[in-house]
Amino acid sequence: MMIPRFDAVTVAHLDRTYPRVPGGELRWWNRPLSACISVAELRERFAGRRAVVLGKGPSLERIREVSIYDADLVAAVNESALAKGVPRVDLALAVDPPVVKTLGKLREGPLLLTDPGCAELTERATAVADLWDSRLRPNSGCSPALLRLLRRVGVSELVMVGFDGFDAPTRGATYAGTILALGVKDRGNGDFGSINEMIRAEIDGWEVPITWLHREPKPRVAKGG
Repeated sequence: MMIPRFDAVTVAHLDRTYPRVPGGELRWWNRPLSACISVAELRERFAGRRAVVLGKGPSLERIREVSIYDADLVAAVNESALAKGVPRVDLALAVDPPVVKTLGKLREGPLLLTDPGCAELTERATAVADLWDSRLRPNSGCSPALLRLLRRVGVSELVMVGFDGFDAPTRGATYAGTILALGVKDRGNGDFGSINEMIRAEIDGWEVPITWLHREPKPRVAKGG
């Protein structure tokens, strides 16, 4: 919502009632803060856990190499929450309306987080009120937003699965076969330069162990095995 004329009292009231759209303008999402979840609330649920973070890159096919324990937080970006072979997903972040609608059709599944605008698309979605700002807006990409969330929540470790394009442009299929099998069109461009810059900004100075599965050698398979 926008107001053509404003004063300090009105702005203060709106800031107490609605989340402000990032970008510096006097605009607010039309969803009350009381209907949103805060990072502080999520911290109470997930602080101290090891986070297994799922992207859509080819190394997502190697998820079986990762031992996932009951105490872990499995967090997914967009359609990676639907990938076969993933034992469970606890939290998914999506801000693209078609993806939010698709994930919202699941009768059971992860806690589906999105921005206050997309939360209107499905009853299953929960809006995060205080995650984005002028530097990282909802349309900037889910991967950096999810990492910001996990950092602010206070996870103890990161295992990054399916982020092959972080080091260099991927060759061949950009997405994992399990993602393409869902009917998701391949990105067509393996260069994630701008998103990688935002990812680096979110993890810079974050003193937790980070494992990138695509950097790890694949297990050797015995001949005849």
